[in-house]
Amino acid sequence: MNRKSWSALKFQKKDDQAKNYSPEQQQIVDWFTKVLTARVHRVQLTNRLVNSPAIIVDHESASIRRMMKFVDPERAPSLPKQTFEVNPKHPIIINTIQIKDSNPKIATEVAHQLLDNALIAAGLLDDARQILPRLNIILEAAVSNSAKSQSPLESTQEPEKVQEPEKVQEPEKVQEPEKVQEPEKVPEPEKAQETQQIS
Repeated sequence: MNRKSWSALKFQKKDDQAKNYSPEQQQIVDWFTKVLTARVHRVQLTNRLVNSPAIIVDHESASIRRMMKFVDPERAPSLPKQTFEVNPKHPIIINTIQIKDSNPKIATEVAHQLLDNALIAAGLLDDARQILPRLNIILEAAVSNSAKSQSPLESTQEPEKVQEPEKVQEPEKVQEPEKVQEPEKVPEPEKAQETQQIS
């Protein structure tokens, strides 16, 4: 079997798997395909991911891309469209689909960020600085939602005053012992006058 036939068979298996998607899963595939249509040629679901929301598969070697860019930067090939696998059980994917109608701007930004995260993990993103503006938008939305969800009681309640530590009492000064008075000198008895010499 040549390479072309193997590739066709591989994609045929993936198409067969797509037919088994539930309506909810197909909604995920359709929405990501629509939003990322300029950057991916296929979106499919996967059950092999546990902690990651998405991954890039069947991509070219990142080391070869870097070598070609190093040899001739002007003729380095642009990044082709990728195959994007999504973990439908991951909380980020679930919540993104939930807000796609109520907040389509943020949902779209999250979808592109997920793709860029997968490209970084695969070593295919040439300049990661381009994702910083999008990251700021997502962070701003996350912080704003957290501030809005804070209850009025929590927002108006004054922080508890921290009790100051008790001052350590200084040790009492020990009184110096009184000086013992020296006994008064007893005057020496006057010498008895010498008896007059008997004439």
